[in-house]
Amino acid sequence: MVSTYFVLLTSDFYNVFSKNTLKGLQKIRLLGHKIGLHFDEMQYGEMAGDLDGIREKIRWEARILGEAVGCEIKSVSMHRPGKAILDSDLQIPGIINSYGQTYWKGFKYLSDSRRRWREPVEELIESEKYDRLHILTHAFWYHDRERTMEQTVGNFVNGANQERYLHYKENFTNLEEVMPADKVKGNILI
Repeated sequence: MVSTYFVLLTSDFYNVFSKNTLKGLQKIRLLGHKIGLHFDEMQYGEMAGDLDGIREKIRWEARILGEAVGCEIKSVSMHRPGKAILDSDLQIPGIINSYGQTYWKGFKYLSDSRRRWREPVEELIESEKYDRLHILTHAFWYHDRERTMEQTVGNFVNGANQERYLHYKENFTNLEEVMPADKVKGNILI
């Protein structure tokens, strides 16, 4: 089974161009999956309602992401799309809009936003009631073993200090002399 992993260029939580992020994206591609653009229209608030402007920003971000990961970006998924985007059937030549009418209205849409399925997704899949499913999942919520929402969010927030320390250590000679690793604050919730 092939999936598409949508990458948000404007995220405050990761840098698409960092060595580690690019390594992870290449691994996704090597496993046979696709990379798509996760687009946040709110990044361009001044363009609200300007579908031509939004279309151009999508193409622009897709080109940037494609250059970073070394492949053509052929799909986009909106990050918290507004009503205007959902109602518009926004078409972008050469790029599939997963929130275009074909997929938004023509498929049964299911999402685990905020780690909450609004319908029994497994039952709907097994029922074979729908010929076409549009299922949005967020890898953030899934782990090798079950974690609560508090643990997942807590590990992400608290782990950032540890991650930042390790990155800094790669670029700071003798960091341990200035700040020993045991001084890093933040508990990981297991």
